[in-house]
Amino acid sequence: MRALAIIIVFLLPNVLHGQTVSGITGTMEDSTQITISGSSFGDNGPSIFFFENFESGEHDTALSDTAQIGTWYFTHSTYVPEYMDGVVYSGNTVGELVEGFSQRCKLRFDPVTEFYVSYKVMVPDGYNWPESYAEETFYSLGSSWKLSWIYDAGGGDSFSNNDDYCIPTYGSTDGFSISGNDHSHEQAAEFGRVSSNDLWWSWDEWNRVSCYMKAGNDPDSDNGIMWAQAMSESYGQKDTLRTDVPVFDGYDCDNGDGCGQDDETFQWTMMNFPGWTKYEDSMSGPYDTDCRGYYDDIYLATGDYARARVEIGDSSSYANCTKLDIFTPTSWSATSITATARITQFGTGDTAYLFVVDADGNVSDGYEVTVSGESESFSLSSAAVNDGVLSLSWTDDSATEWYVQAMINDTRSYSILATSNGVSFPVDTGTVDVKITSSSGPVAQGQASN
Repeated sequence: MRALAIIIVFLLPNVLHGQTVSGITGTMEDSTQITISGSSFGDNGPSIFFFENFESGEHDTALSDTAQIGTWYFTHSTYVPEYMDGVVYSGNTVGELVEGFSQRCKLRFDPVTEFYVSYKVMVPDGYNWPESYAEETFYSLGSSWKLSWIYDAGGGDSFSNNDDYCIPTYGSTDGFSISGNDHSHEQAAEFGRVSSNDLWWSWDEWNRVSCYMKAGNDPDSDNGIMWAQAMSESYGQKDTLRTDVPVFDGYDCDNGDGCGQDDETFQWTMMNFPGWTKYEDSMSGPYDTDCRGYYDDIYLATGDYARARVEIGDSSSYANCTKLDIFTPTSWSATSITATARITQFGTGDTAYLFVVDADGNVSDGYEVTVSGESESFSLSSAAVNDGVLSLSWTDDSATEWYVQAMINDTRSYSILATSNGVSFPVDTGTVDVKITSSSGPVAQGQASN
């Protein structure tokens, strides 16, 4: 079986800060369980309310209410959402949630003021953006597709314009935004304009959208957090962040803006995929029968610690990733995370990098893995400099030789071939970056100060 290529980032107390991954056990394969070891992950992880990878049915059949984690609260019985094949990264099927009309699917959850959502979306080749009547063309006359929509349904089951955000909406200004009907323009966030460097939507591939929101202590007056990220392989990552406004608009009935379904309770209780699509200017009658929207890997965490997560990407730097897959943790502590791998964009033998994001949004260094490989028992036990001597030790049952490299202040280098699980040698004063390459393949890295 293919070996897992491992990078171990060993943090010494006065050198680096934040969380670090030091090892993985288990097979890096879709739907398998892995355990991640390390430090400073945070004491609590996310509460995952829902995960749907659309692998529970056959092509061209109605969507099941039951997902991999959780259940759909509502799926449309007239405009029926279906499983579709032919455009998947892995597995067999995706969700066709737009076919001319919006085949709206709903989630309902206990009231929260914090959530993290992620999903993949595309218009398949040969089909159109809602109401555009042409391939690879955005609708230019107004709002046409709210890709997802979160709001407070109150005690009812249906959509309301109360505490709502579209994540995102494609609006009348030739661009995307994070915005809603119950919020002022000052609370919206631009999220990629057509014909600009901010555009992230790609017609030829899947696009991933992620969003984290958290209200302030006083939800309608204290500033909160509104962060959104979108990416495609063609355009890379595009992020937006706002911490300068409350995420809830307040009670509009007192300020002349009109009540609608507004109230003085600030919370979210329901989310739709998609939120809405336009059909004809009158919103009735004929519609673009060649309009399609496919969704995959819908992930929703609600409540405290929702931002904490585990992902794998295609770069050792999280910011440079153009592909990210999100895993579903089942247990979380400061030093250990157990999660189910959800791998859709990487094939057998591909190199990827695992990231742990804590509840404050801090991202670990990328930990190198090989997809569909087994973990190795290679770990760096200690790295320290005392009186000008660098001492290293490690555990590795898979090899008999190790190539040790040490770089001082990014300028002067030392190299030693070791035949035992430890080595010591004098080094110059400065920061020492260490790389140990096992003869069986895995790599360990660390750093120490002199």
